Amino acid sequence: MEGAAAGSTTERVIPAGEVEPVYLGASPHTMLGLLHPSAAGGGRVPVLLCPPFGFEDVCSYRARRAWAQDLAARGHRVLRIDLPGTGDSAGGPRDAGLVRAWVDGVGAAARWLAATAETDRVAAIGVALGGVLARAAAAEGAPIGDLLLWGTPAGGSRVVREIRAFSRLERTSSAGEGVPDGALVSGGYLLAAETMADLKALDLTALDASPAPGSRALLAGRDDAEPDEALAAALAAAGYAVERCAGPGYGEMMDEPHLGERMPERMFATAGAWLAGSAFAPAEAGAAAPGQPVLELGGDGGDAAVRERAFPVELPFGRLFGVLAEPAAAEAHGLCAVLLNAGAQRRIGPNRMWVEAARRWAARGVPTLRLDVANVGDGDADGQRANDVEGFYVPSYGEQVAAALDALQAAGHGERFVLMGLCSGGYWAFRSCLDDDRAVAAVMLNPGALVFSRQRLVARQGRRVSKLRHARVWKRLLRGEVPRRDLQQALRGLLEWPLLAVRGLPARLSRRRQAAAPADPVADALDRFQARGRRGVLLLGPQEQPRLDLERDGHVVEFPVRWPAIDLQLLGGEQQFHELQPLPYQRTAHELADALLERALEDERGAALGASAPA
Repeated sequence: MEGAAAGSTTERVIPAGEVEPVYLGASPHTMLGLLHPSAAGGGRVPVLLCPPFGFEDVCSYRARRAWAQDLAARGHRVLRIDLPGTGDSAGGPRDAGLVRAWVDGVGAAARWLAATAETDRVAAIGVALGGVLARAAAAEGAPIGDLLLWGTPAGGSRVVREIRAFSRLERTSSAGEGVPDGALVSGGYLLAAETMADLKALDLTALDASPAPGSRALLAGRDDAEPDEALAAALAAAGYAVERCAGPGYGEMMDEPHLGERMPERMFATAGAWLAGSAFAPAEAGAAAPGQPVLELGGDGGDAAVRERAFPVELPFGRLFGVLAEPAAAEAHGLCAVLLNAGAQRRIGPNRMWVEAARRWAARGVPTLRLDVANVGDGDADGQRANDVEGFYVPSYGEQVAAALDALQAAGHGERFVLMGLCSGGYWAFRSCLDDDRAVAAVMLNPGALVFSRQRLVARQGRRVSKLRHARVWKRLLRGEVPRRDLQQALRGLLEWPLLAVRGLPARLSRRRQAAAPADPVADALDRFQARGRRGVLLLGPQEQPRLDLERDGHVVEFPVRWPAIDLQLLGGEQQFHELQPLPYQRTAHELADALLERALEDERGAALGASAPA
């Protein structure tokens, strides 16, 4: 079955206000689902969209959102889910019985979707691991009729092999430290030993359960790779009417998020045409457990109770999307935290670190919002280009952070704020402390810059290009010793540097602008941060550009005396690991952030005592 010709790569936007967040499934593995109601007219089969694992989930998130919007516009009611222990759902990667929870969760989501749509069955779209789980749930009686499986192997064993292969591409002495025995870390995401063993035991060719009459399966390959023939044979033997298609756009969908939004439009069209033929019938509502608007966490075993819920931020162009973790019993202080996007990664943060930090900080008594700004995760598009380095540093992102603080303050969640971010998120945490009186502390993890300007970007890309002049770099490249990210940066520098240089020419020719700029803008910004009485943590890995700039200008040794309010931490090792993939780096970041939060809480308590002291 061939898809339609490629169309525009822009998103087909359904108003964000129509997306309904809902929590589904049983504790302790309750899932976050995002429901896209069908457009006017509707009448087509409801669709459950099941995600892949780990970094593939991160990379494909924006495309899956666009896919759900496309299907909703075609008349389908669409539910996207985060699997238990992943994304914004409850649980974590070390949980026992996680594969069982994944299959059960997909089944629970299918039953809820069928019940609320008042149909006897739904269709499921599964990407990679998501397809394995959708087929397993259908075999166990979930009301899933048609299956669209994209890049899905015949069992969990191949999923594990692919994740392991990806992990070997980034393995160094640092990456392997701290990994539990038998576990695997790939792209910063942990796959526990028990989870791997249970996945390997999940063999779709051994499932003999027959589907409902009229059920179909569409197997999509991965660009030039054909669909799994063993899976096709097993589905046909079970009673599915099996079709195949090429699955164009899979590789682009799995590109790193910062490389831009390239939607697999041909696959959208193929799926829409195929799903139009799905058979289903009306059914009575109420056959599944109801969804909830709030996620309840903790409250037993000595843990403080925490609640999570969706927290939108309305802006003229649309809506930012956030998830707010808050203590069940609020403490009497005015501190709140906001966790900003890690570049183009959604609100869960790098390696899901923001989810862990938000729940831990909420249990500590601090409401914590993890936020999607425009063009990222579930943030609406604002018309800005956000698929290159410069796109994440435009002033509108600072305005969006301020709007989020406004919304939290208006809702009574805080008066003063701690901000944390990685990459551009770290930059905006720093800038907020300079520009907004409410921002009192910043955790800056590998910020892309401390001071951003086109001139500095031109110089940075020029230095990357200059590396390609050295023979030793090409020798390392040919031996496969250059990390993929470093190679991408150098090649992007080669492509972007001439254009950036031309675009920056007017500013360089403007003597007046040059005269007004401080001689050392980074030191000037750090001085202002210190003078404003802010607290900060600045963590920089090897080869991070702000670290190279600070070392070049002799500022590293100045921190303890000149900027004592900022705790500068330099990570060791040779490879960059910009997103803190190694577990020891993640632990270090968590410990530094927790320590800063505690100091901010002490400041709040001190201020409260001072205000209550007699005159």
